[in-house]
Order: sequence, then structure tokens, then C-alpha cells
Amino acid sequence: MKTMKKVLAFAILMLGLTAMANSVKVITEKDDNVTITKVNQLVQVSVLNMEEETYNLAIYNNAGDMVFEDKLGSDLSLGKQFDFNKAPKGEYTFVFTTNNGEELSYSVKAGSRR
Repeated sequence: MKTMKKVLAFAILMLGLTAMANSVKVITEKDDNVTITKVNQLVQVSVLNMEEETYNLAIYNNAGDMVFEDKLGSDLSLGKQFDFNKAPKGEYTFVFTTNNGEELSYSVKAGSRR
């Protein structure tokens, strides 16, 4: 049953990404379970959490200041969307940390204010 839930969650995630394939820029390049997509100034993060670990997310701006921090949770499929339309233009670093100490980081160019 647990395997079926994982397969179903993965299929739903892939279907959603496929439906938006023509308008979405996929940021992540690593072969892991985190996907970051960007449409205009909306950045969406998705985690296919096969091990059901607890994920935390912190976002840092160009200066290294933390601009967001929150627990994403431990569900099988995690996600959050961020609106950078009013944010200063720059490079933002998304840092995902699991309760096992694994850390993944990704840089995203976003923001529209100078």
C-alpha cells in the first residue's frame, strides 16, 4: 500500500509538471527528489518525499540574509509557492534540510524590483 501511494504521488507530480511544460522553467538540475520551477516571478518548490523525512526550507538573498524559513513537513508530497513580483531582483538560495541532516541548495534568479 505504501509503495502504491508513492507511485501515485510521483505520477501526480509528473502530470502537473507535464501539463505546464511549455511555460515552466525547471531550475533543479540534480538527480534528487526536489523540483523547483519558475513561471515569471512565481517560484514553486516540490519535494517527492519517498522516505517521509521532515524537510525545512530557508531562503537567502544576495547578501546572505535569510528572507524565509519554515518547516515544509514530512508528508509524501510537499510543496510551496513563492511570489517574487515585489521582491528585489537578484539571486536567491533555497536551502532544504532534512531531519537526517541532508542539505540541498539551489540558486534561483528572481525578483522584479531594482
